[in-house]
Order: sequence, then structure tokens, then C-alpha cells
Amino acid sequence: MKLRKRMMGLLLAVAVAAGSFLGTPVRAEAANTIAKGIDVSKYQGAVNWSAVKNAGYSFAFIKIGSAKSGLDPYYAANMAGANAAGLKVGAYIYSYATTVEGAITEAQFAIAALEPYTVSYPVVFDLEDSVHKNMTPEQLASLAVAFCSTVQSAGYYPMVYSSKNWMTGKIAATPYDKWIAQYNTVCEYPNPAFWQFTSSGTVPGIDGRVDLNYQFKDYSNLIVANGFVDRGGNRYYYRNYRMQFGFVEDNGKTYFMNADGTLYKQGWLGDGVNMFYMDTKDGHMLKDLVEIGGKKYYFAANGLMQRGMIPLDGKIYLFGADGAMQYGFYTDAAAGTRYFKEDGSMAANELVTVNGQKYFFDATGIMATGLVPIGGLTYLFGADGTMQYGWYTDASGMRYFQADGSMAVNATLTVDGALYTFDANGIATAVPVLNPTAWVTDPVTGVTVDTTTGEVVAPETVAQVAAMSAAAGQ
Repeated sequence: MKLRKRMMGLLLAVAVAAGSFLGTPVRAEAANTIAKGIDVSKYQGAVNWSAVKNAGYSFAFIKIGSAKSGLDPYYAANMAGANAAGLKVGAYIYSYATTVEGAITEAQFAIAALEPYTVSYPVVFDLEDSVHKNMTPEQLASLAVAFCSTVQSAGYYPMVYSSKNWMTGKIAATPYDKWIAQYNTVCEYPNPAFWQFTSSGTVPGIDGRVDLNYQFKDYSNLIVANGFVDRGGNRYYYRNYRMQFGFVEDNGKTYFMNADGTLYKQGWLGDGVNMFYMDTKDGHMLKDLVEIGGKKYYFAANGLMQRGMIPLDGKIYLFGADGAMQYGFYTDAAAGTRYFKEDGSMAANELVTVNGQKYFFDATGIMATGLVPIGGLTYLFGADGTMQYGWYTDASGMRYFQADGSMAVNATLTVDGALYTFDANGIATAVPVLNPTAWVTDPVTGVTVDTTTGEVVAPETVAQVAAMSAAAGQ
């Protein structure tokens, strides 16, 4: 691509009658070509890209520049013009790198320069300078690999350019497509992606000579404008002809593309703390409440797996450290104990029976203990939260909790053979057993004593019994 190549091309122009596509003879070796195109730099000056397109050229490789001279002065105009005219556009760096680090720096320079533009064809490492002549084939190959792997990691499709002689004799094998310069009627390099067959072509829209190329490899499924493409049993995603990596959005769904561009669909994805789940069929990120492997998980709108207590549809659910929905009792030392029912929802403001025992959980889901009013009745729950039955004594007095657990109030009940009255607060008072046949009344004082207990019988009790006896005798 250098000036010396164009000078050599002038000498070969007679032998290579196809130096211009205008009136060129048919080549047997070009019968399987896909397209024809050009590569340009500052040496072509201002290019009329519409004229190039109208002349039948469908692609162009634009020189980005080099580490020595910086950006090619016509780079921006050529990138914009070629894209506007509808050509497929690739780009190349002329390399002066002699170390892997240098090649990576050149790749980073190329990536930064390409960022504002659409790059629909390969990004090329032009390896041919005199600084490379004394390097070993392995050293040259390492430069190509360093450059190509770096641009590939940025989503571009890499390619290596050099002469046929260099590619067959000076550069060791690399796994990247080859663009071969051989100014001849045939390209003797096997299976090149592109063949630069002359540097002395003439093309409408360009003053002077220009490099001409044939394309042999089909990139329609390798460099895709936008969306998913299936290739070699894998799926890849593109945006503006760049392969994407990491999370991508497509049609309202989120996907994750691996470092090699392949779609991730192996389920769990993350670092153990920030976890996502990618569907194992089509790779889309799961969201909301999902069952995986017999367990339920909740993923937020951004797909991040949630932990702890999560409100969903008016109910609260608990998700453990592993993200799985929790069931049963859960104790928070600071707040108290909660219970998560069979459907995973938290019990709140309700009585719940667990293993035959009844518990009450308040509106915040905390398990109740002590005296608790529920539906106009009062119940007693022990320190372990279980509903209590029978007698309960505190500083206020004795209370009794019936078979249904409710506290006896405003009632007279026989409990364990004894009679008690219970006031509005549930406080019990024992009703004495009356035995009038054992009563003796002092005729002087009028005081009645129960000889069984030795206790004085209240006058009103005596009067009540007398009245009852009189009534019974009628």
C-alpha cells in the first residue's frame, strides 16, 4: 500500500491488463470473486465516493494512519464519504510495530479512530515495512496476533495484509483472514479473503492511480449490521457491524455475550454476589418471580437476583442468601420472629396453625407473645409464640383461657369442679361452695358461721339462701 508499491504497479500495468475495471479482459481466476473494491489513503486525495460507487465498486479499505505519522489527513473524509455512498467500509493501520506492545498500541489507536464511524468490513494490520525485514516469522506472527486479537476484543473483524511473498515466506501462520498483495494475473496464495492485484488502477472519482482488489470471502454472515446471527452452532450479536460483548438489549430482552462473542445460555451468571440467570434455551435474562430447579427466585427489573424480604403484589416474601424463597419460621434478632407460609408469603395480622400449634403474627409479621386482642377477644401466647390454654396468673390476678384459646370474661364458669366468676378484664373470683346445713347462727349477735370452714357467712348470702329456701317451699 506504500508509494513504492504503486511505482511497482506502474511497471506491471502492461502485464496486468486488468489495472482498471474499465475495459478489463475477463480473468478466469476472478470468476469466483464476490465483489471488487479499492483501498485509499492520502495519496488519492479527495475522492468522489458516489462516482466510485456508481462505477461498480462495492467496498473500500480506508487508511487510518500509522504510529509514525498519526491519522491519515483524508481518513475522516474517506470514512464519512464511503459510508455515505453506500460502500462496505473497512480500514487499515500501516504498522511500524516491532514488539507485541507496539502492535497493541497500534490496535488501540485504530479502535479509538474507528469509534465514530460505521466499519462494515475488516480492520486490517498492514505488515510490510522495512523495520520488519529482519524479524523472524514467529515474531511477525506475534505482532499480527497482538493487533488482531485487540481489535477483535473491541468487536471488529480483524485481517492481516501483506504481499504473497511475505505471507508465504516471512510471516508464520496466524488464524486470521488474509489480504494478499500480488500484482499478477493470478493470486497464488491459497484462499485469500481479498486480493490486491494492482496499485495502478484507474477509477472514476479518483485522480491518479489507486489499488484495486477482488473479494473472495463472503462476510454477510460474519460482519452483521444489527441483531443476532447464528454461525457455527453459536449465536452472536451485532450493533452497527460490531460484535458485542457483555449485556445487550434486543426487542425488550437482555442477553449476555461471552468474551468470544458467543451467546451465554448456561443459566447462572455472576460473581457469587451479583447474580443473574440467563435462560438455558434462548439466553434471555430472567426477571420477576421464577422457578429454577424446583426453587423460587426473584429477579429485579435489571435482572439482579434479590435477597432478604421483598414485597410482591401486596405480600412479603423472604429470599435467602442463595436467593431461594424461604419458608417457615425466620428470626431476626433485632425485630423478632416471622413465619412464611407454604406459598412463601409472610403471615401478617393473622392466626396460623403450624404443626398443630397456633401462632399470631401482627401487621408487620412479628410473632406475638403475651396477651393479644384478636377480633374482640383476648388470647394468650407464650414466650415461644404458641397459643396458651387454661389458667394464667400475673400481678393482676388469675385468668382463664378456654378451649378455643379465648380469655373468659363477664362469665361464671365451673373449672376443675370449682365455680368462678370472671370480670370484664378476665380476672377470676372463686365462688364459695354453700352448705347451709353446717351453718350456725349466734342468737345474740346474729352472726352466722359455717362450722365446716369456721368462716363467717355474709349476711347477704344467708338472706339469699333463706329466700331460695322459702321459694322452694311454696
